[in-house]
Amino acid sequence: MPDLRISRVRFTPAPPGTAPQGVIGFASCSIADLGRLDGLVVRRAGPERYSIAFPARRDQSGRRHPYFRPRDVRTREAIERAVLDSLRARGMLP
Repeated sequence: MPDLRISRVRFTPAPPGTAPQGVIGFASCSIADLGRLDGLVVRRAGPERYSIAFPARRDQSGRRHPYFRPRDVRTREAIERAVLDSLRARGMLP
């Protein structure tokens, strides 16, 4: 697993009634003190299961264009695990 040194995780809850189904808030984090990754969507993916969606824009055709794309599945999972673990440790997720 990549050593990404995720730090300074921040969380903003989604406003009640305004977020799409499953969205509970938005997160940001620093990666190895190289920069910040902002606009992560924290979603409920099932009972006591959460996931992270990376920020992206949609073009006029509806195609998704990520602002940030982890280099592989292991990197994506490492970022997701670090962010969710930080939120759990601070009592923001069960």
